[in-house]
Amino acid sequence: DWMMPQMNNLEVLHRIRSHPTDLPPYILMLTNKTDKAEVIAGLDAGANDYLTKPFDAGELRARIEVGRRMVEMHDELVKSRDALAHQVNIDPLTGMLNRRAILERLHKELSHADRHGDLISVGICDIDHFKVVNDTYGHQTGDDVLCELARILSACCREYDSVGRIGGEEFLIIAPMKDGTMECDSPFNRLCATVAGSDLPPKNCSIDYVRIKGAFERGLNTWEDKATNWNKSLASSAKSRFC
Repeated sequence: DWMMPQMNNLEVLHRIRSHPTDLPPYILMLTNKTDKAEVIAGLDAGANDYLTKPFDAGELRARIEVGRRMVEMHDELVKSRDALAHQVNIDPLTGMLNRRAILERLHKELSHADRHGDLISVGICDIDHFKVVNDTYGHQTGDDVLCELARILSACCREYDSVGRIGGEEFLIIAPMKDGTMECDSPFNRLCATVAGSDLPPKNCSIDYVRIKGAFERGLNTWEDKATNWNKSLASSAKSRFC
């Protein structure tokens, strides 16, 4: 209502709109003002619509219904935006970060380590001869193997580690040092032990297929030109094996 005892409607509108949310309220302004300049001022301040007093109850209900539809439409748009953002960053098969997202995370972690002089471990986990699994047991079983390995990777990583699928049967693991601790390699140790004791599908598929390569904890200076050449260094790290 335009006429309120302690605060006019323009001030109320400014206060409401100064705190944006993903689901903003639909504001219907009731006013007995007939001056168009004042009505325009209310709309400019954040009102979505207005109704002059005295008003018809049927018209009020109709305008409220319009507001409800607008709020619901906005809510659907927000959900669609969030779903698209999820699809952009998530591998649809394993539910892990996809290649683009995990490499972006790697770049950020390396830049952070560079600024603070921290240590960081990076490893690539892959499945040797994965084509044999697909050819022998079928692609569905191959997908099951990837999903189970992804689950193991997630379970072995700490809450501040990152893991993502970088393509095919390869996964990238980022293990930064936190709070000055020197335990960058712990996710890789846990992973090796867990995979060795796991019953990956299919039942008679050798766990020797799974390996980690390129894991190290020597700090950022082991990466050529630090964060600027991280992609090249990541590729060269595939020559070594952790377990």
